[in-house]
Amino acid sequence: MPWDFDHLLQQDAYSNKKVDNDFIKVCQQWGNTIANLHLLPFEQNRSRQDKPLATMDDTQHVAFLRRIYLWDDTNPSKPSCLDAFSMHSDDIRSNKAGAEQRVMDFVTASRARLLRLYSDWFETLKIDSML
Repeated sequence: MPWDFDHLLQQDAYSNKKVDNDFIKVCQQWGNTIANLHLLPFEQNRSRQDKPLATMDDTQHVAFLRRIYLWDDTNPSKPSCLDAFSMHSDDIRSNKAGAEQRVMDFVTASRARLLRLYSDWFETLKIDSML
């Protein structure tokens, strides 16, 4: 089965170069890191297109979120980062109420995911034994 790298927060939400605000710049910084990328089956990626992450099939969320390090094991009944990676372009491109908090949630979730990815890499490859 072929796989794609895909953006969790769709690139379309923060790639508009005509808009120049701090929200766009922050999302571009975090959106273009591995914290915002994941592997997805080719056909699922093509069918998702630029839809927010929250629009994915609910029956697959739990396994999917665990696999891409978005699941918060401290609260297993709630996928913690889903909303942060499900912004719409209007959440970022405008200065409407709540935009600053939505961007802050995205940055916080991206940072947490980046730390989870590197922690897993460090533990899985037993990097500490090589130091």
